[in-house]
Amino acid sequence: MPILKIFNRLRTLFSKPESRSSYDIHYPSLNGLGDMEDFHNPTPGPANAVFYVGCEGDEPLTMLISKNLQMLSDKFQATGYQFFFYPDFEKEKVKAFEKMLPALSYNAPQWHGREGDMIKIISSCDSTLFYESICKTYKLDKVVKPVFLSVLEDSFRRETNLFHVNPEHSIPDQLNKMMRDLVDLYNKDQEVSKFSEFSDYNPRDHSDDDENDEYDADNAFSLESSDISQDVRLHIRALLRTGQNTALLNIFNTLIQGSKHYQPELYKKFKEIGNKETDTHLSRLVVDKQYRIWLPDYNNMEIVMTPLPKTLYILFLLHPDGILFHDLADHKKELLKIYDQVTNSSNPGEIRKRINELTDMRNNSVNEKCSRIKEAFVSKMDESVARHYFIDGERKQVKKILLERDMVEIGLHK
Repeated sequence: MPILKIFNRLRTLFSKPESRSSYDIHYPSLNGLGDMEDFHNPTPGPANAVFYVGCEGDEPLTMLISKNLQMLSDKFQATGYQFFFYPDFEKEKVKAFEKMLPALSYNAPQWHGREGDMIKIISSCDSTLFYESICKTYKLDKVVKPVFLSVLEDSFRRETNLFHVNPEHSIPDQLNKMMRDLVDLYNKDQEVSKFSEFSDYNPRDHSDDDENDEYDADNAFSLESSDISQDVRLHIRALLRTGQNTALLNIFNTLIQGSKHYQPELYKKFKEIGNKETDTHLSRLVVDKQYRIWLPDYNNMEIVMTPLPKTLYILFLLHPDGILFHDLADHKKELLKIYDQVTNSSNPGEIRKRINELTDMRNNSVNEKCSRIKEAFVSKMDESVARHYFIDGERKQVKKILLERDMVEIGLHK
């Protein structure tokens, strides 16, 4: 019928054009991956990773990778990198995440004790969200063509490289070139790491205190206050080892932080807690009337200290502008009063002796106590967060606790 024909013609003219089918993209040479070169490099480090970052229209490439995933994973492993391909990884993401929970809570203590909520967030993640989290973590523009992202990361630096896939050229040739480049990057990274091992700064070698050899606790602070115990070091190392791959841990962390946008009910408690400069989510600190120290916004995490380090810590909490170590003797009465409340000791002579040692700059007691205070925090959270809570400062300068005092509540008996 003419009217029907006219109607159909008009509908064709004014309807929205269909989006281009992903299978319209032509990928030549999808076969032949078996012709790829052999690579031989050490086992990847904890942060060496390659992520496939997909986009709309990449189905032919993802199908190719899926069919050859084991071979590609082995070749990436041989170049020194762990390969993460979300269409395959999706099936294992919750299991992988569960293994990383201790490390993630250590790096992001605001999620301490909220493992169930975190698993819900990761379970709800799809490929789009995962790719967006990769881009956000490593500051990439929105991906409109599929890319491979390599990540090399250690204590000194983070290096990322993008490898774009051109659908008009041979995929095996592009992968071969990428892996040759990855081997070069890995070897360069190893050289830098070796150099770093031999270039550690040692304050003992740079002291300008040549006037006499008498011990001074202030001069020794940077060394001795950082001397955390071997047990704590081993605990942290074992805990971080559960993170398996640091790059993946970073992406999971971004996913968790991003939950404030798509799962606000899980995140709302933390939206006002943060340091604008570092984007670190900090908790308030509470010293209750029993002198126990709590971080309520980290799910009531308790920071445990023995009486003398706790006494010194409370003193510094009460002095937000900080204290020069050489002025500690001026605070003996205050220290005695705090220690008398914190400790169960009934020996006034022993209490006075310990406070005298703590305030004597010829004795290393104050640095030992600062070390124990630092241990109490870094055993629970990464130092990038913990540094806001422990006592720190430069040589011959005031030592202080960075945490803003409007985030501190001290309920001591008057």
